[in-house]
Amino acid sequence: MSWIVSFARNSLLASALMALWGLELSVQMAWAQPAMGEFIHLELPEEVQEVYFFKQVQLPQTGKILRAWTAAAATHEFILYINGQEACRSRYGRVPSAFRLCEEIEDLAQYFRPGVNRLAVRVRRWGVQQANSPNFFLQAEVQLEDRTGQVQKIPISTDQTWLGTAKAGPAWNSASFQPKGWQSVKVVSMPRPPARIPKEKQQEIAPDLPPPIPDCVRRAIPYIHEQSVWAQQVVWRDQQADFQRLQKLFQCDFVAQRYAQQIHRANTHMGDTFNITGYPVGNGWVFTTIGPWPFINTTWTLGPEYQYPIQWNPGSTFAGDQVSVFVGGQPVSLEDQWMWKIHKTDVVVAAATDRERKVYFYAVTFAPPKLKALLRIYVVANPGDKPLENVVIRNHIHRAKPEGQTLKETVVHQPIADAAGDKNTRTMITGLLETEGVQARWEEEPKMGVLEIPIGTVPPGQAVRRLLYHLTYLETVNDKPVPLRRSCHPGANPKGRLWPVGRDGAVLAAIQRPNHPSGGPWPMGPAGGRFHRRCKNAGASPAV
Repeated sequence: MSWIVSFARNSLLASALMALWGLELSVQMAWAQPAMGEFIHLELPEEVQEVYFFKQVQLPQTGKILRAWTAAAATHEFILYINGQEACRSRYGRVPSAFRLCEEIEDLAQYFRPGVNRLAVRVRRWGVQQANSPNFFLQAEVQLEDRTGQVQKIPISTDQTWLGTAKAGPAWNSASFQPKGWQSVKVVSMPRPPARIPKEKQQEIAPDLPPPIPDCVRRAIPYIHEQSVWAQQVVWRDQQADFQRLQKLFQCDFVAQRYAQQIHRANTHMGDTFNITGYPVGNGWVFTTIGPWPFINTTWTLGPEYQYPIQWNPGSTFAGDQVSVFVGGQPVSLEDQWMWKIHKTDVVVAAATDRERKVYFYAVTFAPPKLKALLRIYVVANPGDKPLENVVIRNHIHRAKPEGQTLKETVVHQPIADAAGDKNTRTMITGLLETEGVQARWEEEPKMGVLEIPIGTVPPGQAVRRLLYHLTYLETVNDKPVPLRRSCHPGANPKGRLWPVGRDGAVLAAIQRPNHPSGGPWPMGPAGGRFHRRCKNAGASPAV
């Protein structure tokens, strides 16, 4: 899961979030079985890439056709004609790609008629020969209402009664065509591609599930619930409940079942269950990723990865955090995940929970104004009536080595011929402002540095917070050391952490956690009352 934010528009909210903490700033997944379908094909020479299929269907002579829901797919593209009219075709975007293949589900009632109906299909395979291709799949249900008001359901599907050929004559797709010399097809059971969900029906078919935000989390992070239109989610859904809801919507069992299977676990039509998006952010780029990858433990959430807009080496700057949550020494499977921006800001919130809703995990990430750094607020919340014991967050970062209680990585960027073409050496450091009990270690097998962040006990109805930082600074430019100066807020602890800023790395700032009269950890201070006003009225800050 990735969470990264800039304040190219709203620097005041960054200050408010840090003030909220009393900080001062100076410059294992269960996979559903795939749905199977009966695909038809012909045994033809390898060089044949295009074939034609035909089926004549007899419907009752009388009655009103109410619906004719049809699901169709092919390897790789198809056009379906019904009674001489193009009724449906594959949609794969501007660039043909097997990753974009989908099953098309449409109501084709306008193309059917009482009596004889002729279905003709042209199928084309891309590239080299694939087993049992070109092929085609169809499942349909024509619903007719008779004179008594009874609805009759006539199923149509691809089976051995279809005919096929590699050389269709003229008018092969006309309303009166009768095939001559066409041969019987072969049938093979194959996985169906994902069902396409039309954008205009997205919220009808797969309505967004609101992220769980209990009162204890709202108290810990005010206005976390103010979501903008920018949002993503990867969640498990109740397949049986969705089937019943969709059956009422489409009045067709197989369509309801197909969509319920499809939305049970969202995916990107590339065989995975995560979403990824890139956004420019202040000093760099943000890659926002949520959802478990298909090949790693589902207890991991991914992100953030923060890159400079120039001379960036993909995968070098932290290569994306992988975050795991443990309770009582056992990993929590954070399978339901959400991500959104706080309204009118560039603050990104990520939320994750187990399917039983026993543990909630949140991350709020933002880029402090004018600093080459990210701050991330981790929150573990307990919605139940029993305490969560021995809670630990593990923050994994590829190639970052332990140094004290931090993870550190240094990368050399070679010169390139542009305005920022100097050779330079950058160092990235990740750590926590609250370091009590924090441990950094190296795992050789995955080549990862790990920050072990103890949370302890989370009482019922409570939330516990921790604040993580990522900072980046230049050490050398063209093999010459970059001079660094320390600039601390008055009264800052001399041991305050350094936050390099500026392209030449010559300016440093310090963030500290000052003492607070309340004596409590992470004091709210007066910023809590001003948070909403600042969030709403924050002005645009100059680009850094």
